[in-house]
Amino acid sequence: QTIAFLLYLQERKGNTGPHLIVAPKSTLSNWQAEFARFAPSYAVRVLTGDQGPREAEIEALRSDIAQGRAVACITNYEQVHRNEWLTRAAWQVIVVDEGHRLKNPETVLHNAMAQMRCRMRLLLTGTPLQNKVGELW
Repeated sequence: QTIAFLLYLQERKGNTGPHLIVAPKSTLSNWQAEFARFAPSYAVRVLTGDQGPREAEIEALRSDIAQGRAVACITNYEQVHRNEWLTRAAWQVIVVDEGHRLKNPETVLHNAMAQMRCRMRLLLTGTPLQNKVGELW
């Protein structure tokens, strides 16, 4: 449904991104496959691993944005606070899969995500609240 929402933004609102999907490393290939299946018009860039390939993906992402392509960047939590470019970029939508990982405001991840610029934030989780509403970011 998340990809359907991003397609809606593209087709009905003219919002082609860039969008950022932050997810557990074990699910990145699934996100990539789902974009290929349901949103083949999107340029999908996956940022993980070694600096060389990651920098090449960032350059490709910048090129996609400059060309006005619909673009989504998929990465894992660790890259968010390790990659300064991700935190400085102006995202349209930031999607956080397993968003309950952000509930502790003392963590490096929470602070990095809180500083990111975007128009919308979408948290995906099976366990949204355990104690209080403030846990939602």
